[in-house]
Amino acid sequence: MIAFVLLAVGAVGADEAPSVPPQWLSAARPKKLERIVTVAPALTELLFAIGVGDRVVGVSRYDDFPAEVKALPKVGGFLDPNVEAIVALRPDLVVANANAGNRAHLERVAKLGVPVYVVPGNTFADIFHANRAVGAVFGGAAEKKARALNAELTATVKSLSAKSKGKPRTKTLVIYAYNPMVVGGPGSFVDHIIEVAGGDNIAKSGSEYPTYSVEHVLESAPDVIIDATEVATEDPPWTNWTAVPAVKNGRVHRVTMGGLMRPGPRIVEGLKRMYGYLHPRAR
Repeated sequence: MIAFVLLAVGAVGADEAPSVPPQWLSAARPKKLERIVTVAPALTELLFAIGVGDRVVGVSRYDDFPAEVKALPKVGGFLDPNVEAIVALRPDLVVANANAGNRAHLERVAKLGVPVYVVPGNTFADIFHANRAVGAVFGGAAEKKARALNAELTATVKSLSAKSKGKPRTKTLVIYAYNPMVVGGPGSFVDHIIEVAGGDNIAKSGSEYPTYSVEHVLESAPDVIIDATEVATEDPPWTNWTAVPAVKNGRVHRVTMGGLMRPGPRIVEGLKRMYGYLHPRAR
């Protein structure tokens, strides 16, 4: 709830610290910025949003937006970037989210003389910090566009906070996997999304991504279920949860992670969509 209060007054990004600070992993700094490799879909989207997407020459295997990135060379994943594939593209700069899983790989790239810049990407507030940090690296028009993204996100948060004020908080569950059932828990990125959109995350205990039982879901009786599982099935388990209000009232929504909950420029539309799911009669 603290995060929600900060968001409501527009303080996130200005006053809330990043989960980890932006950092250069390399002693080298880019002499030019013509060939960029990204190792996170949200950062790829950010580069396109600030007008330098035409410089991106390599992306992660998970990149899917905008459409042109699908044809770009792949350099591994978020947690397992491929050092050889990255270096082979002769990048002027590698941009990544800081993560314990990919740190060793990125440090290897940096030791080979490639400038590597990591920015935070774990929390809602990190979006603001990443926008600001990456924009500053490119400067000029790109930096101005990055500031505009932050201003738009702040305005959206304030608007949705005002619209949801006084409305009942919709009990919400976000499911990432079925077997076992993995859900968005307290402190997770989606937990903040739910708060901003005027919802009440029913997953209130455990880790950021705890496992849940069907019995727990039935007991919690969510009003809305967001099905964010990567592999959609024709007969998902929730079709049998007929006693759950979300199922009974047709308020289960299948979404793609990139389209709703990726911590990048499209989060503005993601917030608006989430608000629509939680408050379908709102205008």
